[in-house]
Amino acid sequence: MAKLLGTAYEVGESEIVISRKPTDGTAIEEGLFVKQGADGFVSLSNAGSAAAPFGVMAQQEAVACSVILSGLKVAVQLTDAITPTAGQIVYVNAANNKATNVANSGANFGTNATFTGNYGTDAIRNNANASTSVRWAEINMPNGL
Repeated sequence: MAKLLGTAYEVGESEIVISRKPTDGTAIEEGLFVKQGADGFVSLSNAGSAAAPFGVMAQQEAVACSVILSGLKVAVQLTDAITPTAGQIVYVNAANNKATNVANSGANFGTNATFTGNYGTDAIRNNANASTSVRWAEINMPNGL
């Protein structure tokens, strides 16, 4: 079943979604990991100087964007060529801001999130450019990243 990226599929007390403006007004693809700057704006985790991820990019809004800070079964973009299993720690690939299960000798950021074991190749990305299918995985981040 296709998943809409940047969406928490199990809604409950753990879900926190906030609204932030992207740096320079540049759209960020749903399902990628983002950081928040001192100015309150969000950008990709590896933009400029790399920083620990703040949340997962959700839907673009008219002026700002939604960012998921915590939630269950959150659909995120998945790095190619990996097969996540339930309970594995989620790392953020320092090169492309996608989820991976590889620490890469500390080069990828470790998070408090874990994979659910559910993944596929039919995620729906809906940004300003187009809707396409990409690799996805569900992660649990009940206490944030």
